[in-house]
Amino acid sequence: YNKRQFVNSTAKIFAEISSYNTDKEIKINLYENDSKIKTNSVLVSSTKNEYETAFDVSSPIAGIKKYRLEIEQESGEVTEINNREIFYINYVDNTVRMLVIAGGPSYDLSALKQTLNRSENIKYDTRVQKSASEYYEGALPKFSDYDIITLIGIPNNFTSKESTDLIINGIKKSGNPLFFFNSSDLLFDKINEFKDILPFAFNETGKREVKGNVFFTPNKLYNDTESLRKLRTLPPVFFYQGAFSGKPNSTILGLQNSEPAVVVDNSTEIKTAAFLGYGFYEWNLKQSGSYEYLQNLLSGFITLCTDENSKDKFTVRTNKDCYAVSEPVYFTSVFKEIDASNKYNVRLNISNQSSVFELDLSQTGENIFQGD
Repeated sequence: YNKRQFVNSTAKIFAEISSYNTDKEIKINLYENDSKIKTNSVLVSSTKNEYETAFDVSSPIAGIKKYRLEIEQESGEVTEINNREIFYINYVDNTVRMLVIAGGPSYDLSALKQTLNRSENIKYDTRVQKSASEYYEGALPKFSDYDIITLIGIPNNFTSKESTDLIINGIKKSGNPLFFFNSSDLLFDKINEFKDILPFAFNETGKREVKGNVFFTPNKLYNDTESLRKLRTLPPVFFYQGAFSGKPNSTILGLQNSEPAVVVDNSTEIKTAAFLGYGFYEWNLKQSGSYEYLQNLLSGFITLCTDENSKDKFTVRTNKDCYAVSEPVYFTSVFKEIDASNKYNVRLNISNQSSVFELDLSQTGENIFQGD
């Protein structure tokens, strides 16, 4: 199942069942917030041990919902502990606000905009570089008004140090996820200024252009992301041979000739994803072309990089969903666009069925507060 799901969209929950020396029909119940909502029947036999059944769930409102899968207990079972599984799905507002910052007009930018226009869930604004410090649409807006920042073909030879600093500081201050798309006129000297917030490292090589397919590498992130699983390969595009490598915290999802092509880092405070090819506009021009390549790639990036981020300017989260009875619960609170000249205190009111207590969080970073 996907831990994160858009509201008003259907999520699939797959239940894997192990049965031994049994010939009968068993019932699997699905509970939502402790209320039974669905029941599936599975016919098991002594000649087979593993089975699978699927449930469809959805929610019209945003929020975290608790689910429980439970097999009805059979007489003679030694224990019923392994008959149930508890998990959670976070339903989020399905409108994503994206700011696209481009180094200049290009075919790839047009292809990206065409793809975004086909999605009802993505609302976007663009800032296309006009000169060293100007954009056709006006000044850079407030980054905290968006959920995702996307860079395409920037920085290039025309990008000023002032523009670079504004973009980097805006991303760091807002904590928004960052998507990066390569281009033919990317300036290698300036991309190093973004090294702290990109999921790949830049190697000191010249621009040796090659063209080839992208092959996705099966791993947990790939297998858990439905939109990426639809993409076994991507059609040929251009790459800089030997120019990039993965960072220790990043996950390489796709390779071109054994070099990183699709890279994600969703383990750090600013979650990032990058497609290191360019010329992908051709995917939509060929007779056999399809918008689904770029659509699924973007959808996969959104799923992987917005899982722990909220559209709210103030968020509180725990470090995991489930805890043992005596296990400490760690809380993290994040402010977006915090004013360093002010002093902030965070106090949580925590309640259960029998009591209410307060917890003061300690400031552990510029805009981060934590406690247990």
